[in-house]
Amino acid sequence: MIVWGGYVQYPESGNSGGRYCAETGGPFTLTAAGRKVQGQNTVRLTWSGTTSANIDVYRNNTLVVTTANDGSYTDSTGDTGRARYTYKVCEAGTNSCSNDATVTFRR
Repeated sequence: MIVWGGYVQYPESGNSGGRYCAETGGPFTLTAAGRKVQGQNTVRLTWSGTTSANIDVYRNNTLVVTTANDGSYTDSTGDTGRARYTYKVCEAGTNSCSNDATVTFRR
């Protein structure tokens, strides 16, 4: 279920929302930020709203790693050039997943 709304008293106050999954009991959100580290495309993922002990990290629909659910993971892709990556994280072994987050490296 997608929940969107807010009371619009100021322009920024009504622009809020999130995804709700009854299986996890709350919104499960993912953000991604890309940067070059020693020339390599590196993406910092952060998430919230999960309750499981471990998280599956997917890059372009391929499982990259299962990691502890500590709210963040840094993916060193090994690529150095132009690239576009789409990530999602899921509670390990389930279909309870975040939104997609896309990062583009232009050079």
